[in-house]
Order: sequence, then structure tokens, then C-alpha cells
Amino acid sequence: MYIKKAKSVAIATIILISSFSYQSKANFKITITVANCKEDLKAYLATDLSGREVSNVIDSCALNAGEFKLEGHVDKPQFMTVYLLSNRHNKINYATPIIGLFVEDSDIRIVKDFVNIPHYNTVTASNYPYNKVKVTGSDLQNRLIEFYDELDTRKKQYSILLKNYVAYLKSLKESPVGSVSRGLTIIKPLDSIKMSTRKYMLATIKENETNPLGILITEKNIDKFSKKEIDSVYRRLNQHYLGSSKLTELNKKIIEYNKSSVGAPFLNYVLQDTSGKMVNLSDHVLKKGKYVLLEFWAEWDNPSRLGFPHLKKLYDLYKSSGFEVVGIALNDNEEKWKKAIKEDGTTWIQLRNTKGLLDIDLLRLYNFNSIPFSVLISPDGTIVNRDARESWLDKNLISVFGNKFANLY
Repeated sequence: MYIKKAKSVAIATIILISSFSYQSKANFKITITVANCKEDLKAYLATDLSGREVSNVIDSCALNAGEFKLEGHVDKPQFMTVYLLSNRHNKINYATPIIGLFVEDSDIRIVKDFVNIPHYNTVTASNYPYNKVKVTGSDLQNRLIEFYDELDTRKKQYSILLKNYVAYLKSLKESPVGSVSRGLTIIKPLDSIKMSTRKYMLATIKENETNPLGILITEKNIDKFSKKEIDSVYRRLNQHYLGSSKLTELNKKIIEYNKSSVGAPFLNYVLQDTSGKMVNLSDHVLKKGKYVLLEFWAEWDNPSRLGFPHLKKLYDLYKSSGFEVVGIALNDNEEKWKKAIKEDGTTWIQLRNTKGLLDIDLLRLYNFNSIPFSVLISPDGTIVNRDARESWLDKNLISVFGNKFANLY
């Protein structure tokens, strides 16, 4: 994907079609100071980024080594992206340094060491650190930084608590002692942080539903919400942004996400069973009175198979009460898949996606990009949980069927 360059002048100033209106004098001034940068580096300001497609771009001239300036006018605050590229290359790649920021008619300054500027790959991985680049002069940017600073604090707290849980899991492997109740006790504060963080996100979106920060936070955190929550957020945003291109793009993402979010109906897919027959997933899911766990795995993925001993014990305890497991292997090698089933001694229904990871339709359908991954479906075909594993799956089964664990280990 190539960027179309604008004509460079002493201080680059152009009219951006549909995003900027004509003014005799520019109203925003972005000064970028980059330490330890390449001599032939230029800064590009893009107003739209959809995948790897960029539109409405202006470029800068270097005032001094490592200092760039961009000017223009916006009718209202707008989220944009600054790309830093070499004059010799105008092709964006995963290592391209980028800075995401809110632009409003003010004097905006960005200061950063070149080697510490986040790269484009963080955008594609949906973990761009907006608060890691010093930007001053934009009120909405300050709010964005405060939001991500708070998220970072909560993530650190979660990480510390998660270490306790990982230690608990390791202790079970080294010595089969302990109890399910211990695991449930350890995950309580983890669940509490998740819940309070989701409430914090929703509250921040509500506080900023009349400005583009609300849309941005929603877009970047769709996967944190249930279908009911995200639909409620969209209705409020729609009151203020009806017909806007940003809201239209957000709605497309919400529609895709809602297909497999908590509260949505399960999605059918055609897979191969162990006899070689192609079958509908619905044949095994819509069973009267059954809660069905879709367990996505692969024979070559160790984390997937390491979780099977615990899942086997859960299956033995609860299958008579109405719990079913359907394994869905992302394996293109049928022989290795069947060998793994035999080695692991799994007795639940096993299906296979014959194209393996090459079949991105299945990954998109259930909105996941790594395994192991699971989806819990209620008897009426509604998704009730996503990626409930180990103690979290224990918690779900206890809430539905009661505690049958006693001392499992």
C-alpha cells in the first residue's frame, strides 16, 4: 500500500478533501520532535486508516534534523495518525513508526525518541500504546492518555494476581493435591478487576459519547463487552453521530463482533467428523437440555492438549447432568488429528476443520485468533461465555448444575 504525497512547501499546508474545510489561515499546528531519527525521515498525517489503506494524507518538511511541522484546519476534533517514513520509501509496513492522536485546532506538540515510537504492528494486534507517546496541546488526547494510563494500572494489578493462579495450576501438575474451591477463590479478584474495568470503560464511553473519543474507545474495546452492552453503547452514540462515516465503520465492526458475542445465537459451520463425513455443527449443539462447550484446539498446540486432563474430569462429572463437549480441531492432517485423540484419551465428540488455520472463515466467524479457545452454548443455542477455561469453566458448570467436584484432585 502506497501513500500519495502532497506537494511540499516551507511548512506543509493543504486542504484535506471531506475532512478539512478551507481556511485562509491554518488552525492546527503539529510540531513533531524526534530524537535519534534518520536524516531522510518525513512525517505524514493521515485522517483515515482502514486496515492498511490510508486516505487523505499530508506530508511535512523537516525544519531541522528530527523536527517536523504539519498545519491545517478541522471543524471539530478528529482522530488521525502520523506516520514516519523515509523519503526513499513510501510503503507502510509492520515496522513503520506511527503516532495516533486527536487533532483539534490548537498548538500540538509531540516529543519522542525514534526507537521508542510504537510500530504499525501494534495497531494490527489491537494493542497500540496510546499513552506511550508524549503529546501536548489536545484536550481529547489528554483524556485518551488518562484512559489508557488507568487501563495500564488495572492490567498490572491483574497480572500480579494472575501469577498466583498460574502458580496454582503448576502446583496441580507437580503434585495432584488441592481443590476446585481453591481455584475459584483465586479467580475471584481477577473477575472483580475484569468487571470493574468493563464498568470503567462503559462509564468513560458515556462521558465522551458526544465526541470522537467515545467512538474510539468503543472501537478498540468491542471484544470486552456483551452483545447487550455494545448495542446499548451504539444506540447512544447514534444519537450524536447519525450518518457519520466513523459511526458507519464502527457499526460494521459491531455487526461482525455481535455474531459471536455473549448473548448471540451460536453459529453453524460444516466440519468433518472422525468417520470422514462432513456434518453440521448444529447437529451436535442443539441438543435438548445440553450445555455444549466448543473446544477449539489442534494436535500441534501443546497448551490446547495440556488442558485436556482437567476437561476430561469435568466431562466425566457433568456429562450425565447435561454437559457436552465438542472438540473442533484446526488440523489439515487427518492422521495426526486422530492419533492425538487416541493419545489424549478424549471421549467427547471430535470434529475437524480440514483446512486448519488456512480457513480464516471459521476464525472470523467466532472472532478468535489463537488457540486454545472455547465457547459455551446454552440449550437454546445462545452463547453464554467465551473462552471459559479451567477454574472459570468450573465456575460456569457449578452455577448451572451445582457443585459436583468435592475434592477433585
